[in-house]
Amino acid sequence: WDGFLGIVALTIAIVLLVIWIANKFRPALFKCKLNRLALAGQMLDASATFVALQFFRCGEQHVLPRLLFGAFGPAAFFAVKIPLILLVLHYVDKEFEKPEQENLKNFTKLFIIVLGFAPGLRDLLTVAVGTCL
Repeated sequence: WDGFLGIVALTIAIVLLVIWIANKFRPALFKCKLNRLALAGQMLDASATFVALQFFRCGEQHVLPRLLFGAFGPAAFFAVKIPLILLVLHYVDKEFEKPEQENLKNFTKLFIIVLGFAPGLRDLLTVAVGTCL
């Protein structure tokens, strides 16, 4: 349970910190609940990966993250994911401004949410059931 609770606590802390900082520079970015969910999903993925690699015997399957983690450690995932998700959300909000593009904008954000929560929940549950010990 330590890994599970650590991942959840780390995710919540980082999401709140990023939203607090972003509100200082671009307050409109996280007024949309889908943007907050997209951030939360991506941070769950980053937190679960970080905890699984740093504190358990899990390994990374993908080539680029493995190179990144080998060079800078698992914490580098946050340094990549946070600016990237902020940039993508800014771009989606900027490019799909017209009312007739609202469905496309929401679908794109839903896609980002799923891309974060799916691997994040998988890694969270992998740590929780102890298959990375």
